[in-house]
Amino acid sequence: MSKIKIIIIFFSYTSYAQLQSNIRSYYAYVNNAESLVLKSDFKKAIISYDEAFRYKKDVFLKDIYNQAVCYAILNKKHKCIKNLKTLLNYGYPLDSLLSNEKFKKTIANYNFNERILYDSTYKKIMDSLFTRDQFYRKIDRLKYKDSIRITDSTNVIKLLELIKQKGFPTERKTGVYQEFDYSPLSLIIVHNHITGYNFSNIIMNAINSGELDNRIGAELLNLSLANGKDLYGSMSGGLIKFALCKGKDIIKETPFGIVKIKPELIEEKNKNRLLIGLDDLETNQKKILYNDKNKYFLFTKYRDKKRWCIENEDDYNKSKEKLIFLE
Repeated sequence: MSKIKIIIIFFSYTSYAQLQSNIRSYYAYVNNAESLVLKSDFKKAIISYDEAFRYKKDVFLKDIYNQAVCYAILNKKHKCIKNLKTLLNYGYPLDSLLSNEKFKKTIANYNFNERILYDSTYKKIMDSLFTRDQFYRKIDRLKYKDSIRITDSTNVIKLLELIKQKGFPTERKTGVYQEFDYSPLSLIIVHNHITGYNFSNIIMNAINSGELDNRIGAELLNLSLANGKDLYGSMSGGLIKFALCKGKDIIKETPFGIVKIKPELIEEKNKNRLLIGLDDLETNQKKILYNDKNKYFLFTKYRDKKRWCIENEDDYNKSKEKLIFLE
């Protein structure tokens, strides 16, 4: 029996029963597929994705995308195009596919006849909430701060009404966005500072039922469940480099890396991650670093990239020890 199957059986019979067993199996195979990509074993990654897709009817479209990249790398054109058609049918922008170097050759001169398979009315409403959210922020955040507060509160009320009427805004209902990040939903929850409404039950139920990708859900739970407390280690995913500087000149600098999480916190966060089917923190950090150098794939999205200048060399050397780098 393979290691991945052993993990799935173990998960199914433990007390972690909140996440549906088929969804847990799905994530186990997807996590394995992503780890295989890190090893450049694209053939086995494709197989692991296929195994994952057996456990979930409406698979997450990010995984369809990443499997398509594997197909493209191995020159499996027809299978790659089949995956890309699915993405386009759920609203993924063709221009974004063309911007991926691995897809350019595969889909050159191919005529896609996409069909709308999502609820276009639901999507238009969600997109309108996104537009409302951004309207005053793009003009002048300070000048229109009161209008922004009113808009944020109204959007929360409208979102709750929509979920009650139409169900949770899954990818299959409202279509997919370029970063597979459930943009309108995520933004409304991020900006929910006024109403005090706690979205945690909605989010957790959506994760457990397989309606919401746990990789996005973890960050939304951090924001909703614990007032910004980082339960899953997903809020420490920014990329940082330290530079030894003399005035405006950079003498030397580290590669981009991720700040190490304190050892005493890792076990707790990994237990929380396990509960919703996420891989462990060490593996997740490797995926973030890999994805920064190999932008063809879309794994865990990092929060930002920053360079910190340090003028003292001893402090610079000590700071380097705080980072994890891609080997």
